[in-house]
Amino acid sequence: MNADSFREYFLALHAHEPFPWQVRLAALLCKTNEWPRMIDLPTGAGKTACIDIALFHLLVSWTHGQFGNAARRIAFVVDRRIIVDEAADRAKHIATSIRNAKDGILRRAADLLAEHSGRAEIDVMTLRGGVARERNLVRDPTAVAVVLSTVDQLGSRLLFRGYGVSDFAAPMHAGMFGFDTLVLLDEAHIAEPFRKTLAGLEREQKRMTEPLGVRALRWSQLSATPSVGPDFSLDEMDERHPVLRRRLQANKPMRLIEVPKRDALPKTFVDLVKVELNAPPQAVGEKPRIGIVVNRVATAREIHSSLLRALEGTADVHLLIGRIRPLDRDTLMADLTPKLKSSQAPRAGELPIVIVATQTIEVGADFDFHTMFVEAASYPAIRQRVGRLNRLGIRDSARGALVLAKADAEDDPVYGATIASTWTLLERAASDGIVDLGIRQAPEATPDTIPSSPATPELSPALVHLLAQTSPRPAIEPDVAQFLHGFVEQAPDVAIVWRDGICDGDKNLDSAKAKQILDVLPPLALEAMSLPLSSFRSLVRAKAAKKPIKLVDAGDLDGDVVADDDDGRTNANVLVLDDDGVNTVPFQQVRPGSMVVIPCEWGGTDRYGFSPGNRDHVRDLSLAARRRGSRAAMLVFTDEIARGWGKDGLGEGDRNELREAARGITRILGDEEDFDGAGVRIALFEWFKVYGPLLRDEVVELAKKLRTRPSVIEALSQAGKDAFGIALRARYPKADDLSDDVIGLQRTVEVPLEEHCLGVAEYAKRFARHVGLASVLVDDLTLAGRLHDLGKADPRFQAMLGADGSRLLAKGRSVDRGVVLGARHECYSVALVDRYPVLMASAHDTGLVRYLIGSHHGRGRGLQPIVDDAGTWFELEVDGHELLFRGRPNLLAVDSGWVELFVRLQRKYGVWGLAYLETILRLADHRRSEAEIEEKKRLEAGRGIENNEEEMRVEEARG
Repeated sequence: MNADSFREYFLALHAHEPFPWQVRLAALLCKTNEWPRMIDLPTGAGKTACIDIALFHLLVSWTHGQFGNAARRIAFVVDRRIIVDEAADRAKHIATSIRNAKDGILRRAADLLAEHSGRAEIDVMTLRGGVARERNLVRDPTAVAVVLSTVDQLGSRLLFRGYGVSDFAAPMHAGMFGFDTLVLLDEAHIAEPFRKTLAGLEREQKRMTEPLGVRALRWSQLSATPSVGPDFSLDEMDERHPVLRRRLQANKPMRLIEVPKRDALPKTFVDLVKVELNAPPQAVGEKPRIGIVVNRVATAREIHSSLLRALEGTADVHLLIGRIRPLDRDTLMADLTPKLKSSQAPRAGELPIVIVATQTIEVGADFDFHTMFVEAASYPAIRQRVGRLNRLGIRDSARGALVLAKADAEDDPVYGATIASTWTLLERAASDGIVDLGIRQAPEATPDTIPSSPATPELSPALVHLLAQTSPRPAIEPDVAQFLHGFVEQAPDVAIVWRDGICDGDKNLDSAKAKQILDVLPPLALEAMSLPLSSFRSLVRAKAAKKPIKLVDAGDLDGDVVADDDDGRTNANVLVLDDDGVNTVPFQQVRPGSMVVIPCEWGGTDRYGFSPGNRDHVRDLSLAARRRGSRAAMLVFTDEIARGWGKDGLGEGDRNELREAARGITRILGDEEDFDGAGVRIALFEWFKVYGPLLRDEVVELAKKLRTRPSVIEALSQAGKDAFGIALRARYPKADDLSDDVIGLQRTVEVPLEEHCLGVAEYAKRFARHVGLASVLVDDLTLAGRLHDLGKADPRFQAMLGADGSRLLAKGRSVDRGVVLGARHECYSVALVDRYPVLMASAHDTGLVRYLIGSHHGRGRGLQPIVDDAGTWFELEVDGHELLFRGRPNLLAVDSGWVELFVRLQRKYGVWGLAYLETILRLADHRRSEAEIEEKKRLEAGRGIENNEEEMRVEEARG
């Protein structure tokens, strides 16, 4: 595969020829191995093909044995909450096409992937709002991946403060994205602070004195409205291309309309839609598709409600906002995307379609409308919105209008004074009150029509070293939001998850019960809604007030500026997930980036997204979220959870019957000591047999899976009380069940210590070689893997794992958390290698190996945890050496030299470089742990242990 293969590659992927600029950019990359810093591509020019091009560049580089020229990870980043992710859809299509290829250039691409990353796969991961705690985001350093992200999500990870990422996992995210990654910053004009931070990060990475052999982060900007001169743009061949020419030359006439105040906007837009529906159609064989885009969420909701009342079923009316749970969004867009997506072919439909949206469709949405009505905004925002009008240029005509609320024009909370300046520009360019905003017809922007970029702090060495201290974090530390959005007042996001079964009869949070449930069924990003902190607080106040609350009329942007009207009189607690597990806190104490869990009974969302005034019961999406990815089957059964499993549209009587029947099971649970697992299992599956027809499909499928495969049943109970529920889970966890930071204490399978350490060493060696690390680093990482868990020989740790003394264990089938440990096992591992230097005889950098051992669970950056420890003694044999340890580690002492080692290694390998080396070892540990589980499952399957045979025989005998 070489530079001349791009046309063949693109045609095989998409069944049509690439645009000239796409061929030209691919050739440029293959020649120079450098991305242009600014790429200017107008709306509709196909700029998401930069993902295709980046992957092609990687494959060509691998073909010629040039492993550092292109990045394994491509991060496509946009500073928007988006409802439709065209880039993600494209990346998934590429991944699927290559994976399923049987021959030709795509088969060669799959073979290259298999040879150099171990799998003929391209991972596609999405970080769009929410708080992503799932560990599959940082999984394999050798994998080729396309990551679709917001500025907040990727930026916070790069700065060691990942939103939703634990402090212990933060270095892995920073290290992984800090190396071997290409950042494509889409619509760079709306993300200027982050651009400056990327430039600062690039500068700081160059301070390392010892190169790793792997290239550090690189980045490029994409924009339809660049604020500076581009390094790459369309040329004459693009202008003459028959498809591109239609898009570039298409007219987009927009009538200018003024209203005095915002409260006149809903009626104005409704009247415009009514007129349009009675106008001559603009397309043959299609019902009208009308798009409305406004600046604020509350305005969009009001217009949507007004249209539903006014049109009375004569049109298909929908609302699109960014504040929506990912699974709800997927359900909504599965219905709407076929009706709205740009297409050359007409789409039949019985009713006209009217879409009311916020800024969420400015980016990422490949929609095509016949008519658009748009609220006045900054000029770049208007251009983005109108780009969805006659997007492909295939119709001879288009219609639209821009509506200005004059009272907000000078001082809008979202766009400031740019609205007034933009309106002036458009009035001057208009003829008879109509301005053409086609790509080549629109007037040139003036500086005052473009929002000014806020001042952004400089990413200095001192600040970088503060950010790199993740465990423990410094008492005073930089605010990462300022490096992502500049010095502006913001409403930072939190992630909200709704769950059944966690409140009492008065709809108040039952913290003790909730912690039990969340411990076995933790929240996932797919069920989480990303909200500004102020919006979350308004939701809690709405519940506490026991009356509807008006939605604050704010924009739908990341980093929205919203006033928090806390009156200090509301008292309500919520559940927050952090490094210490699940904690109950007053809602006012929730921090930005937190994942918060609230009861479904509180309401606050509907099928379209955030709606604090909506008091209806919210669907619990925990089971639907677990169906995605590699997670073990799991059910939590309580009476309230069972009630929520009812099918959509199920009446209250039937739901109450589900709950009462479920209570019949929970009454026989008793306490933990007299819990009869076999008897409860029989009763539980009998309940599913009787009430299955009333339950949602995913619940029934999950119950069948758990009945016929190895599973474990446990009682859920509170201290001193009878059990209130049941946890039924598959016997073995899967990859995505194992968390970043506590994998060593996960209940997995029994694994000998020697076997585990040797296995981790092999994984570390393979990872380090595949990513191209220098040979001395490969050796040191392998050695660190060999020695990393020696401290688990501590007899207290062995007691916690349930070891019988016949052999030392690294993992156990169960964990006795009642055993009191001393210092962490990583500290004992370091103490052992310090006591016996012969173990480090092959190390090239002894300090690096010591540090990697001591930090392989994310602690010790730069202090080890302070723990009372009287010491211990133990013996073990390593590589023929008999080792005896008596005492305790001294890494907690002020004069231990650990902090100095941390600082010295950061100077040598760079702040992100050291984190990257840690990541290689930690992921080797994770992957080896997964392999051990899979091996145990294979062995049991070979012995015929493939289902719950004994339990099923008992059930049949009693049945």
